Amino acid sequence: MEDTPTPRPPEIQPLLELITDLHILMQRLNAMLVPEQTPPAQARPPASRPAEPIVLSPRMREFLGLLCHPKGYTYKETAAMMNVSLSNLRKWRDRIRDRYGPDGKTAIALWAKQNGLG
Repeated sequence: MEDTPTPRPPEIQPLLELITDLHILMQRLNAMLVPEQTPPAQARPPASRPAEPIVLSPRMREFLGLLCHPKGYTYKETAAMMNVSLSNLRKWRDRIRDRYGPDGKTAIALWAKQNGLG
């Protein structure tokens, strides 16, 4: 005797189609929300490491140390601790960005950590 599938009642067919459509939609959403696998960070060459040696003044190194501090000092607090103006900090930040590439407070702090400066 052959195994034949039992016929489904016609009122279930729209429900089955809906379930199939929902399954396809969930797969598409998952593909959009879950990023593709990227190689580990150490396999990629670091983009922020300069080819030239890092040359910074002692005050700029002090600035980087405070920028990387776990308490997360603001520029205003850092300027007060170093007894300099905010414009000095901005100049140092801009020089670091222009010479070595990281842009923004967090990027500079990460770059400093990677290079053993903070």
